[in-house]
Amino acid sequence: MATLNQRNTYIKNLNNPELDNHKKRVYEYIKSKGNISYNDVIDYFLYNSNIRTSSTGGAFSNLLDMGVIKEVSEGIFCSVEDETEQQELFLKRQKEKRKKWEKKGYEEGWFDMWKFENGFIVSH
Repeated sequence: MATLNQRNTYIKNLNNPELDNHKKRVYEYIKSKGNISYNDVIDYFLYNSNIRTSSTGGAFSNLLDMGVIKEVSEGIFCSVEDETEQQELFLKRQKEKRKKWEKKGYEEGWFDMWKFENGFIVSH
């Protein structure tokens, strides 16, 4: 999970006209289209730039994580321009991911193993 400073650097890079990378191109494409489906974004880059679905999907997920795009209805996304909303979406996504991993950790017994390995549980 990214820190707030990492997120701010990410946003700064998205807005830097001198940098060009796939994440930035995905963001600019979504921004230019208004509301667009995930599948339309994937198809656009696959057929127009021959970029693998996994690469575009990863960039898409990263943009969601950073709060610069959001889902407006099922499967439909748009860019987010408001800085306050971006930060709220970023924090919300961080909390969701943390809960997901905590749940998985308890189900898999990772937390108990971590406690044992770090001296919080002493075996007799």
